[in-house]
Amino acid sequence: DNFVLFALKKMSRIDILINNACINKGGILNNASYEDFDEVLAVGLKAPYALALLCKQELIKNKGKIINIASSRAFQSEPNSEAYASAKGGIVALTHSLAISLAPDVLVNCIAPGWIHVDEKELLNDKNKNLSYTMRCGAQEFDADIYVNDKDKLELGELKMTFLHTPGHTQGCMCIRVEDEMFTGDTLFAGSIGRTDLYSGDFNQMEKSLKQLCKYEDAVRVYPGHGPTSTLGVEKKTNPY
Repeated sequence: DNFVLFALKKMSRIDILINNACINKGGILNNASYEDFDEVLAVGLKAPYALALLCKQELIKNKGKIINIASSRAFQSEPNSEAYASAKGGIVALTHSLAISLAPDVLVNCIAPGWIHVDEKELLNDKNKNLSYTMRCGAQEFDADIYVNDKDKLELGELKMTFLHTPGHTQGCMCIRVEDEMFTGDTLFAGSIGRTDLYSGDFNQMEKSLKQLCKYEDAVRVYPGHGPTSTLGVEKKTNPY
């Protein structure tokens, strides 16, 4: 109640509600307790409903909008993510319900943001090429919220991100440089690399991408899509690829 009163006092009206907050307490593999699970749901699912309830009259009056931030974890889970995945799956369902309940006065939408290289669009749009039809999440065909190109930059608060196109695992595979850290996805692992035998994979392209990564500083810490972290310096010296 106090939060909504503060917003009204500060801005005199409420036109949009964005529910973004969530926390992660792990899941069954680290023995997350009932209380841990409930805390994640409280922040990631119960709070958005409570805020929608508190803002309802203002949003109806102003023909406002509610935007709920979900995650790809709502559709394709990772190990030990039960609490977070449940909260994000719940947000998707809550969005559907709120959209029906508050229509036509309030527009309610849900997004699962992500940045994808433009060359990956072909795979995203075809369940046979992205192999989602073989996975527990079921067939997935969709467009990314944002498509990027090589060397594109993005600022998130004080963080500056640079997208590096590193084809090989797939034609649109990329790494993301954030200051002295690099998220290498399925391009570079600690002591290994991503597979190149899937649709649009190309070992020759992978070799070229790895040579490009070798140009960056040894001190850059590597966060692969699978397995432990490393540094570019260690990988230059010890990675057989």
